Amino acid sequence: MNKSKLIQYYNNQSDTFQRYFNQAQESMEMEAIHQMRVAIKKLKAIWCLLEMLSDKKWKKTKHFSLVKNLFKSAGKLRETQLNLLMTEQFEDINLPEYTEDLIKQEKNYSKKLTLSLEKFELQKLERLNAKLLKAIINIPDDIVLKQALANVKKRNKKIAKTKGLLFNEHKLHKIRIQLKAMQEILAVIEELNTNNAMVTLRSQIKSLNEHIGQWHDYKILSKSLKQFLSKNPHNQNTSLIKNVIKDINSEQKERQQEIFGLIEMYVAEHNPKLNRYI
Repeated sequence: MNKSKLIQYYNNQSDTFQRYFNQAQESMEMEAIHQMRVAIKKLKAIWCLLEMLSDKKWKKTKHFSLVKNLFKSAGKLRETQLNLLMTEQFEDINLPEYTEDLIKQEKNYSKKLTLSLEKFELQKLERLNAKLLKAIINIPDDIVLKQALANVKKRNKKIAKTKGLLFNEHKLHKIRIQLKAMQEILAVIEELNTNNAMVTLRSQIKSLNEHIGQWHDYKILSKSLKQFLSKNPHNQNTSLIKNVIKDINSEQKERQQEIFGLIEMYVAEHNPKLNRYI
């Protein structure tokens, strides 16, 4: 890999974000919004790594601030759209008032996202990127690889600290953040130096993220149903909705225990392996 490969990789990720940003702006379709958020998550992980690589001569703050409102408004809309989709699976349950409430939320969040998309300054992102690339252009590949691996190991240690402790939703959310970042940093490592062990690690992390993602989606639905009841305490379907919440929470509790079991297995398998690469 030559010295420009890291920059090429970053430029490709930035282009991916801009492509989905344009698609979201043109169509407001659910998949385009989702992919735009995924692209932002990847960029945020890379920005954290690049700040470390530049020895903080370049700081991620301005990049983070630029995408903050866009990411947040897209997230609110996506959560509402997912709640609508997941509610459809309850074929034997009729929740017209809740569905109507979600549709109203969707319209409201769509307006907010449209405004965020209109206000977002792509040219400002390009100017910030120019400064970023100038800060990292002379960093040797071996230093990039070493720091990226160190970053993965550091995040892995944070996950390992949960082992043997009381597991809860808050911890699982923190673990998810670390795993998401590790997944993207490992993608950078693959660009620098393809290694079967790292490829396997990234694949397993992706699988874990998918499990946690499914758990998270249903927790969001449960929260949404509770909020609806708090706003509409005398709704005619109150008892029905409470039963749905109970069923979701019961299933998600089991799923959560399964996920923590997978995390313990992951930590036991990969911490020793990572130590050999750092």
